Amino acid sequence: MSVDTYLKRKNLSPYSVLEREGVKLYLSPSLWRWAQSVTVDTRQGWLSKGFDVEVEHRHTASCSH
Repeated sequence: MSVDTYLKRKNLSPYSVLEREGVKLYLSPSLWRWAQSVTVDTRQGWLSKGFDVEVEHRHTASCSH
């Protein structure tokens, strides 16, 4: 996964926007093709907000162990 915090002059129209508690995430269209599920948790620290993203891959989700 990559994180890009510099958004000026970027074409964000193909991205899905997920906003939780003041944190905006721009999720790539390709993510939805291979992800079974995406879970986002936000947290508030003393000085900043943060987030955790958990992605379950489609192939992993369908495998039995």
